[in-house]
Amino acid sequence: MRSCTILDRVREDLGDRFWRTGTTRDGQAIMLNFGSGTSAVDVVPAFFWEMGTKWPIYQMPDGAGEWMPTNPELHGSYLRRADVQSGGKLRRTVQLLKFWRECRHPRIPLSSIHLELVLASERVCTGVQTYAQCLASAWQVLADRGCRSLRDPLQIAGLIPAAKTPAQQEQVLRSVLYARDHALAALNAEGDGDYQEALRQWDLIYNGNFPRR
Repeated sequence: MRSCTILDRVREDLGDRFWRTGTTRDGQAIMLNFGSGTSAVDVVPAFFWEMGTKWPIYQMPDGAGEWMPTNPELHGSYLRRADVQSGGKLRRTVQLLKFWRECRHPRIPLSSIHLELVLASERVCTGVQTYAQCLASAWQVLADRGCRSLRDPLQIAGLIPAAKTPAQQEQVLRSVLYARDHALAALNAEGDGDYQEALRQWDLIYNGNFPRR
């Protein structure tokens, strides 16, 4: 059975269970929005596939309707270590980027696992940085890569695409470039002490929904 069919069924089931909570489906996960976009939870269906030479291999949606190999425990540990190394900023930055993804119209079809692993592998949030600087750095890294597929740093999943199709990849890249340019403008305005202009730039990025807290 194709992964897109499973995702549709999971979304229907979650919609019945959490009928007051908004649900969004991307190519690899169902996102539950609890109160605001920055307090969302990704639900990724997966099943055991085989025992590898060192660890069990599972299958999860690949973003294009089929399946890709993964090990949720190892990938989760990798992301948690990267978050610790960033002083806890990585997780929050990823949440803000996922919120940005949902704020745009049309929604930006950027894969969650691609986003998380790119930021972790590139150590985007390490060092002394504000969240604004982390976001600008994240968009810069995505732009520099051209939103091309990422080779799994754990060598389990192979290539992990940013989006399902080349057309969607181009859409993601255009959105990333727009966000990067306005984020840099916001940082420059903040450096000049023009906080009103900085907030205006962030609101352009977040389509008027930039979180103030």
